[in-house]
Amino acid sequence: MFYLFLILGIHLHAGAAATGNVPLTVPLDLIVLKNGAWGPETVYPHVERAQRIFARCGIRFAPVKIDYAEAPGFARRPPFDQELAEAVMPGHAKPALFFFDGAGSEAYGEDFSDSSPRKILEYTGWIASQINTPDYVKARHPAYDTVAHEIAHMLCNCGHTSPGLPNLLSGQAEFVNDEVTPQQCEQFRASPLVHREQSVGV
Repeated sequence: MFYLFLILGIHLHAGAAATGNVPLTVPLDLIVLKNGAWGPETVYPHVERAQRIFARCGIRFAPVKIDYAEAPGFARRPPFDQELAEAVMPGHAKPALFFFDGAGSEAYGEDFSDSSPRKILEYTGWIASQINTPDYVKARHPAYDTVAHEIAHMLCNCGHTSPGLPNLLSGQAEFVNDEVTPQQCEQFRASPLVHREQSVGV
């Protein structure tokens, strides 16, 4: 497992005032399926873009770790995603992002009951190497990033926003972009995944 120090403090000051100068951090584990389309040179730029977006809310990713997992023939659908999470998640923090070959990125918040065998998938995101369609790519804003979108779903534990509102969590290609509303920032900062660093008095 490798730690990524390069991106930890990137563009944090843009959103610091919104948190009352209390540092807010989210640990982020990146799990890359081996022998596929994803590698450090493709994963890192996505995480850096996501960090710039969440810095507007005063949130930085720290620590950020990357690990690699064997998953021959993996397909992101039941029961394969559950089996992979069960095999890989011990020793990893949440939220965790799995980078896999195929289509259909998705993220889970608190989506499962305590008795569900899929409970382990809570606060995991699944980042596909293929984007839905060429038309979708053409329609969406160039500043949009899938990694930021799926992290946003996990932090707010919510779905897509109402049609017609341009923002990071839109479910429509023509409205999805890198914008975060003040209400969304409040939701992100209130997430149980966010750690608040307490200053120590002298």
